Amino acid sequence: MIRIALIGAGAFGKNYIKVLREVPNVRLHAVCVRGDITAGPYLVLHDWRSAISWPLVDAVIVATPASTHYEIAKACIEARKPALIEKPLAMSVREVNVLCADALERSSLLHVGYTDLHNQAFEHLSEFNIGLERIEGRVTGVGPIRKDCSPLWDYGPHALAMTLRLFDEYPARIEAERVNVIDETKQFNASVRLYFSQRRTADVLFGNASTRARQLKVFTELHEMCYDGIEGSVTVNAHKMMPETQSALHRQVNAFVSDVAARKFDVTTLRLSVWVTSVLAECERQLAERCL
Repeated sequence: MIRIALIGAGAFGKNYIKVLREVPNVRLHAVCVRGDITAGPYLVLHDWRSAISWPLVDAVIVATPASTHYEIAKACIEARKPALIEKPLAMSVREVNVLCADALERSSLLHVGYTDLHNQAFEHLSEFNIGLERIEGRVTGVGPIRKDCSPLWDYGPHALAMTLRLFDEYPARIEAERVNVIDETKQFNASVRLYFSQRRTADVLFGNASTRARQLKVFTELHEMCYDGIEGSVTVNAHKMMPETQSALHRQVNAFVSDVAARKFDVTTLRLSVWVTSVLAECERQLAERCL
C-alpha cells in the first residue's frame, strides 16, 4: 500500500482526491491545506513540510500555486520523497535546472503533471510517430487563468510537452508573438513556431483568448494524425479511434504510483521539464521585447 500526501486541495487538488480513491493499492493518507477542507478518510495538515518529513508518507502529490512549486519540490528531493508536481515544475530555467540536478544527484523520483502524455489517445498517436515532419498544435481556453502565472505558463506546458516529446529534441530556433490579445498580461494567446533539425517545424498556439481546444495535428512521412485531448480521440489517416477507457489524470497517477512502488528513477521527465521551461522562458523574453 502506497501512502500519499496531497499538498494543495484547490480546484485541481480536488481532482486528485477523487482519482486517488479509485487507484488500487493507494491510500490518501493526508491532505495539506491552508484553510478548511471537507472531512474525509485522511488526516488534515496545515504545514506542507510536515507532510514531506512524515515517515508514514511514502510519496507526495503537489497541486499548489505555481509560484510555490520550486520550494516544495526542492524539499521533496532533499528528503528523497517521491513527488508528482503539477505543471509547471517551476517558473524559471534556473529553478528547473536546480531541481533536476538535485533529483539526479539523489536519484529522487520526480514526475511533472503533463497530463496529456498519459492520455491513451496521445499514447496511441505516439506509436505511429515515425518520420515526423511537422506538428500543428492548439491548447486554448477562455480565461480565467491561474492567478500566479500568465497564460503562457498556464497553457504552454501542455502544448509544449506533447510537441517536444514527439520530436524528442530541443528546437534550434524559437519564434513567439502574442495574438488574439484581450489583455497583454492576463488574456492572450501565444503563437509559437519551433524549428527542429532536418527542416522540421511545429506551430503551436496556446493561451486563454480562444474557445476551448486541446488538439495536436501530426504529419509524418506516412500518416496524417490528429489528437483531441478533450474528446479523447486520435485520427490516423481519416480513421478515428477513441481508445480512452481511463481519464488521463487517472493514468498519470497510476504511472507515478507504479514508479514509487518499483523504486524506479527515470530522467526522461526531468529532461522534458528543462526543455519545456526553456522554451517558455524564451517565449516570455520575446513577448516582453515586443511590448517595448
